[in-house]
Amino acid sequence: MEQHNHIFFEFKSVFDLIEKNIKYIEAGVLTPGDIVYCSKLLKDVVFLEGPSLDELGNYHKDRAIYETVPFPSNIKFKTFNGEIGECPVACIAKISSGSFFSSYEVKSERKGYKTISMNLEFLARANGFRVEVLESEKGYLLKFFGDSQEKVDQFVDCVKMVIK
Repeated sequence: MEQHNHIFFEFKSVFDLIEKNIKYIEAGVLTPGDIVYCSKLLKDVVFLEGPSLDELGNYHKDRAIYETVPFPSNIKFKTFNGEIGECPVACIAKISSGSFFSSYEVKSERKGYKTISMNLEFLARANGFRVEVLESEKGYLLKFFGDSQEKVDQFVDCVKMVIK
């Protein structure tokens, strides 16, 4: 199980999340119009604007010198019903547009199956996977989509090991 822990615990602190998202913004990986998961709202939103590159540069300089520094400006986003909002830089995860997928079924006879399904969906989105949840009389079938089959399979393998 040790080899898969990075999927669930990829980020150890708020600063790790901030650093990851700053790198994405600086490298042009996260651009206006991208679909991101917002953990503040617990849903996907459209990324509109992040902190300026000047502000990010100052943040890096200050982090190198001081133990504590203010977080960068908030991310601006738009919900799919048109509302504009803001959230801290640490509250977003870029959602994969990849078509590689793997599935996991949470059966209805399992105690707490709805909560387990919702938690798995949250965990997957927070790690950048697109998630499709299909409900049936048997329970919930969750399809996880990512940029590589290996990453998606690793995520599902971890799920199977943790949820027995």
